[in-house]
Amino acid sequence: MELYTATTNSKATQQLDEIALEIPESVLLDQINYQPLEKTIKEGKPIQLNRGTVMVSGISKDIESFSEWVGILEKKVWIQSVETLDYDYLTNDTSNFLLKIKYDEN
Repeated sequence: MELYTATTNSKATQQLDEIALEIPESVLLDQINYQPLEKTIKEGKPIQLNRGTVMVSGISKDIESFSEWVGILEKKVWIQSVETLDYDYLTNDTSNFLLKIKYDEN
């Protein structure tokens, strides 16, 4: 965790593009949160970001494609880990998911 600092837009864009390029057709994203807040913003307190983290949520219509996508992300050199924080079945073939992607900032 670090205090808010500027991130190079081109690097952030490249990383988010790499995540998006691998998404299978059966996965629909709801949200990508780049360097999410560590804590709720409070007046007079510094903004704290969870640097080196991307949170990705959405809907998966095929668990095999979803698992393959996670595997592809885990093999990327700049990604340190991909953690599935949530995977809830909505129906027999549709699930909500939440991924926490930790990446190397260098």
